[in-house]
Formats: sequence, C-alpha cells, structure tokens
Amino acid sequence: MFYSFFLLASFDLLFAAVVLVGAGAVVRFRSRLIALALIVAVAVAAGSAVEGLFAVPPRYVHQAGVFVVLVGVAVVIARPAWNPVGQLSSRRTLLPA
Repeated sequence: MFYSFFLLASFDLLFAAVVLVGAGAVVRFRSRLIALALIVAVAVAAGSAVEGLFAVPPRYVHQAGVFVVLVGVAVVIARPAWNPVGQLSSRRTLLPA
C-alpha cells in the first residue's frame, strides 16, 4: 500500500513539474476552481500511469489518488487565490513561506 502511495506521489510530482514548466509562465490569471481541476487531472493521469506501468492493485492507487487530491484541496483552501499552476505545484508545502 505504501508502495502505491510512493509511486503515485512520484508520478504526480513529475506531471506537476511538467505542467509547471510548460504553462507556469503562460498562465496569468487567478482561479481556485481551475487549480482544483488541475490537481484532479494530474492525480488521475498519475494514477493511470501507475496502474499501467506497475502491478499495483487499483484500489491502492485510488486511495493514494484521493489522498493526493485532499492535500491539494487543503492547499487551495489555505492559500490565497493565485496562479492555478502555482497552486498545483506547491501543494507539498502547506506552511506559508
């Protein structure tokens, strides 16, 4: 079970980094709703990649995905509205700088 959490978090971080590098400087508006949609989309993509590449039971991948999305929702709620790509990539730092 922890293996699936590790794999999903690793792929989620990789996909979020790709989105950040690809669209971080392009996105110039604020939207918490779009940030939440990006968090869910990246978690689903990472979950699909983990299920397809590794022999991990789907229920563990789904549990890990729910955890990742809940952490992302907590960051979106805790932080002021800012660039959705920034909120996607910063959900591992819950404490303000």
